[in-house]
Amino acid sequence: MKKINKKRQLRELENSLNFFTPGTTKKTHLLSIDIIVNIISFLLRFFLLDKTGYKNALSLRLKKINIHSNKIPKSFRGFKILFISDLHIDIIPEMKDILLELINKENFDLCCIGGDYKFRNIGTPFIAQNFIKDLVSEIKKKTDIISILGNHDQYEFAQFLDSIGVKVLINDKLEIKRESESIFICGIDDAGYYGAHDFDEALEGINNAINPFKILLSHTPDVFKEAESRGFDIFLAGHTHGGQICLPGRIPIITETNAPRKMVYGQWRYNNMTGYTTSGLGCSGIPARFFCPPEVAIIEL
Repeated sequence: MKKINKKRQLRELENSLNFFTPGTTKKTHLLSIDIIVNIISFLLRFFLLDKTGYKNALSLRLKKINIHSNKIPKSFRGFKILFISDLHIDIIPEMKDILLELINKENFDLCCIGGDYKFRNIGTPFIAQNFIKDLVSEIKKKTDIISILGNHDQYEFAQFLDSIGVKVLINDKLEIKRESESIFICGIDDAGYYGAHDFDEALEGINNAINPFKILLSHTPDVFKEAESRGFDIFLAGHTHGGQICLPGRIPIITETNAPRKMVYGQWRYNNMTGYTTSGLGCSGIPARFFCPPEVAIIEL
């Protein structure tokens, strides 16, 4: 893990992620404001929808995605990435056993985690730490794990991840080699709340490679334009929860992103870059989902 990002560290020290005050990007995350969460929770109970929403939030699905590109190195064709994001495991701890049972049945070559291991930047991290220990233990029986930080994470958690063998990319990169070929996985710090991302730092040295195949891990899809302009081939994001509480037809009410609605959930394309935004594993603020089930994804090149 690289040295601490001073921009994010200063923000953490200033107000410990007080969601009433917008972060460095001047954006407030609505589902992290207590009064809004309390109002929505009350309405769900009033209309007797809270138990249904909780049941929906446990209906974990595995999404399998194929991404095609002539640029994919030959030895990486068929390469599978398990992509998990927005765990928020302290909101619904029961998800732990459901997730472990699901991934134990699957084969993959690499695991990438897109941030937000717990809810908020306050309170005890022990539930999330214990869950991540068990998750990492199971996944490392099959492959390595790469992770980034989300807007609910602190650097202390990054240090914990590093201590249990997870490669944390904070505006950094990792070269994955097969035979005589390689691909690059780049991870940027949170761009949606902290504005702590740095593409120059993450890409440092990669341009020396000949026509490198680059995959970006970003907690939010907000920076899709800059990512495409930097030559990324694949963009993997989370943060939106796919809307979490949607109208029929999977129409999100709140997206928590400045990206176009087509990038709030699922596979999308922007010029030469293919993206995938996952609906995530957990819930933000409210332990409920409607018309937007939780998921983990396997991305096959």
